[in-house]
Amino acid sequence: MAERLKTITHLAVRERRRYAEMDVLRLLPKNSSELRWSALAEKAKAMHMAKPTLSAHLKRFVRLGWVSRRVDNSTYPPGVFYKMVVSTSELSEQQKEELHKLRDDFLESLGNFIDSLILIGDVGTMRKLIELSKRIMNRHVKKLKEEPT
Repeated sequence: MAERLKTITHLAVRERRRYAEMDVLRLLPKNSSELRWSALAEKAKAMHMAKPTLSAHLKRFVRLGWVSRRVDNSTYPPGVFYKMVVSTSELSEQQKEELHKLRDDFLESLGNFIDSLILIGDVGTMRKLIELSKRIMNRHVKKLKEEPT
């Protein structure tokens, strides 16, 4: 039983990391406009995300080329701005592979998390997770319908 809880705890940490990655990407405007670090930090705080978590993920995404970072030295302290790379056509093949890997890792982690819930018999949490998944899917379908083709 202790080994099972240790495994579940490890999975939960991986899940939180994956959810945080997705949350950071959601914080950035999708219309190629920049957002100042302080505004991102405020949005992250509203989502109960710590600044070090936000910073670590932004650094990773800048390194991968998914997010651009600009420093405005004309002000004190210097303003730091981030923006999402607008479209996948701007991504290199390696960056696209990284994005697909992130998606695949996230889905695998989600599957492992659900398996762990089944293992311990936490039906209530499974139902909440399924309901949350339905809401997320409905939101994405609605966004796709609203986007111009």
